[in-house]
Amino acid sequence: MRIWRDAREAAKLSEFDVEAQLGGQVQGLELRSKAPGGELMHLKGYCVDHQLLRTGSANFSRSGETDQDNNLVTLLGASVCAGLDAKFDRAWGSS
Repeated sequence: MRIWRDAREAAKLSEFDVEAQLGGQVQGLELRSKAPGGELMHLKGYCVDHQLLRTGSANFSRSGETDQDNNLVTLLGASVCAGLDAKFDRAWGSS
């Protein structure tokens, strides 16, 4: 699993905290933060089992998921997940 987050958010939470939030159940967890002042990463989505894409406007935060009026879109299909994976791979490779 790869997680890429904003440097300001990364400063608020250490890598240990993220691992603790995930319950220590993720093997091979990789965390990166974008360089301060670098291009903004605003991609908010993930795929489950290369078949279900979850995306939308909400930040992955308590308020983003519970208090704000955000949208949530889910799509089924390997091709939509492949598209998101390719976009994420390009961003990950340039970080």
